[in-house]
Amino acid sequence: MRKSLKSLRDPKAFARGQRELAALQKQEDQGKIALYYFDEAGFALDPTIPYAWQEPKSVIELPAMRYGGSMCEGFSIATMTCMPLCLNNPSTLAW
Repeated sequence: MRKSLKSLRDPKAFARGQRELAALQKQEDQGKIALYYFDEAGFALDPTIPYAWQEPKSVIELPAMRYGGSMCEGFSIATMTCMPLCLNNPSTLAW
């Protein structure tokens, strides 16, 4: 099982984006441009669904606190060269 936003995307806009990307990839194959890809991912250190095995009728209490997180971003090119950037606790950064 996985979460997906596929049902929310605009099929026409998605198809247009695929065509534009194919055109850019063709230009890169011809040596006209250097095509870079960018992606990011965030990781929370506190679980979103806390659960654990426990004895019947017993309660395990966890402290209610935020543990922070990390944000990883990176650029890559078709040759699979990657330039990563990872930030710990990105909520403290001023943009």
